[in-house]
Amino acid sequence: MSRRVRSKLTFANALAVIAIFAVIGGSAYAGSKISGKTIQNGTVGAKKLACPKAASSRLNALCYSPAQTAAGWITAAQTGCKNLGLRLPTSGEALLLLNKTGGETWADDIIVEGAAGAAARVQNGVVFSTAVAELHAYRCVTVAG
Repeated sequence: MSRRVRSKLTFANALAVIAIFAVIGGSAYAGSKISGKTIQNGTVGAKKLACPKAASSRLNALCYSPAQTAAGWITAAQTGCKNLGLRLPTSGEALLLLNKTGGETWADDIIVEGAAGAAARVQNGVVFSTAVAELHAYRCVTVAG
């Protein structure tokens, strides 16, 4: 039996076995060392990152919710989006988003502070200064992650 094994043992066979163990060991080592904390920002493409269920649609790295029921800015910003784990879009994000989806949305910009103040609202490619008490539909957003 040992003579039969010895006749099959060649340099190429021995090197192949060593290479297989090196590959398996290297992959296991890398798998134990790489985690979400060690990945640097910008190294994983946006398409590979998941959107949360509350904002399952996406526009590049921006995940967005369906249009929400009309509400005042304070309600939209402080409870509406926060209850979904999201936020109101910036004016720039809203312009990009509504170019794709249409409709309107509150933006996160306060123009005049206070309960009688004004906030940014985006509709048809225009940013408006709108009283925070007015009721308007809105979308909530987050960045894919």
